[in-house]
Amino acid sequence: MKKLVLSLVLIATAFSTQAEDNLLFKNVSEIETYFEVLGDLFEDASIPSIEELQDTVHPGRCFSKTIPNYPIASGYMLRVAPKSDAGPLFNDKDIYQVSSFWSPRNSPNFYDEMTFEDLIDQFGSNYEFKRIKSLEEGITVDMNEKEVSILRKSGEYLIEEVRQGDEAHIRCYYFNTTL
Repeated sequence: MKKLVLSLVLIATAFSTQAEDNLLFKNVSEIETYFEVLGDLFEDASIPSIEELQDTVHPGRCFSKTIPNYPIASGYMLRVAPKSDAGPLFNDKDIYQVSSFWSPRNSPNFYDEMTFEDLIDQFGSNYEFKRIKSLEEGITVDMNEKEVSILRKSGEYLIEEVRQGDEAHIRCYYFNTTL
């Protein structure tokens, strides 16, 4: 009988501990979403060096404001724009372009092992490169007439915020698997 009572006490303790752990996890995940964590990192981040990003694929994950904990496969590329014969006044100036892309239909790690050349070979010119608009807040690009992308660096990660007006609706983080 003592063994039965002791077993019941141990089982009840185990369920109680598991319930507390689940409650703790639930409270932590309710406090901040991935989207919000990336917002915090973005605020404290610095402006990245263009040279360190050039001609390298930075795979990552994006999170939207509407589904803040759902990872979406993403990537970020920066390149020197192909040169045109603009004459001697402009031929020595590099123009930088950015491509920020998402793939919600693929697994979150879809771009993780791809190189710059792999992406260009596989997808050709499907990636639209946009000219860098500014470096004041970060690497800033007009995505379209309503959205702007700003990229900053937080430690070893790149943090991108896509805004409509002043409000972020997509946040991404990128890493470099070749470093």
